[in-house]
Amino acid sequence: VLPASMLSAVGQVNGEPGSLPVCRWLERAATDGLVQVFTAGSDPAQWYQSVQDTADIRTAERRLFSSLKGEFEGFVDRFFNRKVSRWFTRVFLALRLSPNAITIVATVVGLIAAAGFGLGSYQAGIAAALLFQLAAVIDCCDGEVARLTFTESPFGAWLDIAMDNVVHMAIFGGIAIGASLQATGSEQAWVPLALGAAAIAGNALSFTLVNKAQKIKQTSKWNTPVHAAWSDFMLKNVASRDFSVIVLIFALLGKLHWFLWTAAIGSMVFAMIMVWVLRPSAISRA
Repeated sequence: VLPASMLSAVGQVNGEPGSLPVCRWLERAATDGLVQVFTAGSDPAQWYQSVQDTADIRTAERRLFSSLKGEFEGFVDRFFNRKVSRWFTRVFLALRLSPNAITIVATVVGLIAAAGFGLGSYQAGIAAALLFQLAAVIDCCDGEVARLTFTESPFGAWLDIAMDNVVHMAIFGGIAIGASLQATGSEQAWVPLALGAAAIAGNALSFTLVNKAQKIKQTSKWNTPVHAAWSDFMLKNVASRDFSVIVLIFALLGKLHWFLWTAAIGSMVFAMIMVWVLRPSAISRA
């Protein structure tokens, strides 16, 4: 990586007989597709920082961590999770944990949160919601470590979204069990369990359909740009961790059973929309 301003200076230097100036080599390499030329600054993820002393190292490190972000991010990710996750990422880098290991750590924390919801008490619900939010923060770290260590992989991306869905389904189940325990002795005690089952079924179906949509996206087989845009919109929403804050709000209000209605209806509606997005007419036959 070198600034474009240096190219003109390099080109003015006469090389030794038989040598090829760096400027001309870069121009030829760019023409042959061996190097990529872009303007730093137009994209937050593409930047250049000259490092001359210790202060520059700290500046470059801050810019590097600030540039980290996932492909799909919600409001909470952008303004909270990412800001907190960078501190955890530094710890995970120091511990030399792999991205997949961090994904498992986030999954374990999420499953503990689900068990906490299953206790059914108000205090346990708040503690579990806070743990779930912590899991969402740690879930940002696997991608950050992968990008920093150049260890991104298709399997890692699949494992991340698969474990996210495992945690989400466990959360739905935990909240359903907890709400049912609170309604013990009531004729409506079965309602939370039914809603939890509907939410889990809708989430499982959505995950299956999202996997299919991602495969179509990778092969660019959408029939029109409109279909591709709809797919990206749905993928962004299924990957969003914003609903962890919604769970926390319902827990603070002591109304987690209300969240079950949202989860059950929302997951089913999402699955139906994905079925519409993946309808045969949306997929190219070429």
